[in-house]
Parts: sequence; C-alpha cells; structure tokens
Amino acid sequence: MNKNYIIGGIIAIVAFVIGLTISKCTTPEIGIIDLKKIGSEAEMFKQYKQEQDAQEEQLAQWVSKVQKEIANAKTDKRRKELIEKYSKEEIQKREEIQNVLGPKIKENDEKIRALIKEEAESKGLSAVVLKDVVMFGGVDITEDVIKQAK
Repeated sequence: MNKNYIIGGIIAIVAFVIGLTISKCTTPEIGIIDLKKIGSEAEMFKQYKQEQDAQEEQLAQWVSKVQKEIANAKTDKRRKELIEKYSKEEIQKREEIQNVLGPKIKENDEKIRALIKEEAESKGLSAVVLKDVVMFGGVDITEDVIKQAK
C-alpha cells in the first residue's frame, strides 16, 4: 500500500514538473516600454525636441506682443479688430508649425516603432505594451531601444 502512495506521489510530481516545463515553453513573453523615457533620452528625439521648443518659444513671444497690442488699443472696436486679425494669424502660425513638425513626428514614430519591433523580435517577445499599464512583470526593453535610437 505504501508503495502505491509513493508511486502515485512520484507520478504526481513528474506530471507537475512536466506541466511547469510545458507552461514555460508556451507562455508568451511580454515586453514593456517607457515611451516618455525614450522621448526624453533618445538622441534621435533631442533635435526634434529642440526644434519644437524653439517654435513654441517664437509663438509665445508673438502671442505676448499681440496681447500687449490688444491691451493698448484705444477703443473696443479696435480691440475687436485686432483680436479677429490675430486669431486668424495664430491659427495660421499653429498650422505652419504643425506642417513643419507633423512629418517629423510621423517619421520619429515610425522609427521608434521599428526599433521596438526589432528589439522585441530579438528577445523573442510576443508583444510589447506601455510600462504605464503594467502593474508587474514583463521584460523592460526601454534602455535597449534608447541605445539603438541614435
């Protein structure tokens, strides 16, 4: 009788070990990525960020100048005319900035997606998700992508 329990126990342990081995082989590995960190540390984004900051600074200076001009207008009619004029100009300036930066944003997005995909494939990851939505676990590939993003 004790022999049957020992054999049954051994069979149960072997089945458990086999089950763990199989589950390790078939469990997909998930990668995690911190896009904020990539955006602030990757070389390829630094030039874009500097250009974006310069464009925003120019626009802010222009808005400040316009606000002073509107505030110094002598009549309500003149104030309304200036507001209408500068509102249209502001829209145009923002569209110009978007036309300049938009393609660069798209290009950088495509590059970073390609780098993430390449890194995920090299590590055998089945998916990559944002670090912000993962409570625990996953293989963090952020630093590896930053190194490649030159």
